[in-house]
Amino acid sequence: MNKAKRKPPRRIFDREPSSWQDLQNYVAQVFTEIGCRVETDVEVQLARDVVNLDVFVRDLTTIPHSNYVCECKHWTRCVPKSIVHSFRTVMQDLGANHGFIISRNGFQSGAREAARFTNVDLLTWREFEDMIFDLWLLGITQKLDPMFAAAFELMDNERAEELWKSKECTEASFNEWSKISERHPLVTGWALLQWHYPRGIGSIASIGFTDAGILGSKSGPVVLDTYRKVVDASPTICKHARQELETFWNLNG
Repeated sequence: MNKAKRKPPRRIFDREPSSWQDLQNYVAQVFTEIGCRVETDVEVQLARDVVNLDVFVRDLTTIPHSNYVCECKHWTRCVPKSIVHSFRTVMQDLGANHGFIISRNGFQSGAREAARFTNVDLLTWREFEDMIFDLWLLGITQKLDPMFAAAFELMDNERAEELWKSKECTEASFNEWSKISERHPLVTGWALLQWHYPRGIGSIASIGFTDAGILGSKSGPVVLDTYRKVVDASPTICKHARQELETFWNLNG
């Protein structure tokens, strides 16, 4: 574990989208990680026409459930008001609860005027990240927590006390079990921090744990010091920890 550092920026991804496809995929991934049902490139029939939606979101975290429409514009120019007017028509026909137009290079003043007092947000990519960051942090923490719980279960002293009844506890075996725990600081750190902070991933990224070489790197362990690094590394690290512990406790069959 590295010495505590300043809190990382409120960024869901470590790089900005480099194309329209990137932007669409990023937006879809954010809502998926929050816990929503997401579709991309959706063709829908409106009252007078058939249109294609970049990202359609069914938010199951709200009561009643909500529908969002996202339009992604990776243009070199600012988005004009005509796009906002067309988008509002689509939303009205769909009965969507909220809409987001996410633009690489911002919006013309007329576009912002057209969106005033409506249920449409006009956002750059960074503004979108910042707006949705807290909701994403909560959603992704809840999604990752069962993985960490499954891995940590076999490290936890209370469960281990039960497991030692069927395995000889020698100095060598106890040291081996301890070393497995030490090789997975992200798992043990997550468990410790989750007991004290509801949003464990926020604390994890602030501290900057390492992957202990599990992910493999010729230059040494990767420091997990951004939210995206933690999210992307967690499934592999949790799976590795669980497999090692199952082998140690002879739980493989």
